Amino acid sequence: MSQKQSSLFFTTKGKKVDLKGKEITFHSNPYSTPTPLERIHSKHPDPNKQSYKLIGILIDENLSFEYQINSLRNKLSRSIYIINKAKHFLPNKSLCDLYFALFHSQLTYCPIITGWATKTNLDKIATLQKKIIRIVTNSPYRAHSEPLFKQLKILPFFKLIEQF
Repeated sequence: MSQKQSSLFFTTKGKKVDLKGKEITFHSNPYSTPTPLERIHSKHPDPNKQSYKLIGILIDENLSFEYQINSLRNKLSRSIYIINKAKHFLPNKSLCDLYFALFHSQLTYCPIITGWATKTNLDKIATLQKKIIRIVTNSPYRAHSEPLFKQLKILPFFKLIEQF
């Protein structure tokens, strides 16, 4: 009986690992079953641009979490679109409930992992959060966001990461 085995090697950016002719063994607990890794970007022409999905987190070989942040940004952008369309029909309380259901739930899923991303990528997520807070409160596009966070009693993204 053969068992499918997977492995993930973490390297620095630009460094290639050649495993041809080398055997790697891993002695694990016989009673534990490893979680299978699902290759997401396996058809990408550049092997350095491939990531793996493990418990909903996209992990790449360089541990940059760029794929995870881009996936999160896509989900958050869809939530912004939905709430922006609903703001014409729903009261502020319902918009706030939608924020927590669609947006905040995505931010609070594994913030410890997300917090390891680069500051540039984290700033993009913080900008999306400020944008949706302005939509929920029906504030102008350039309104200062700090009083809006206090008004709704919501932690800004960076403080949310620090909390965990």
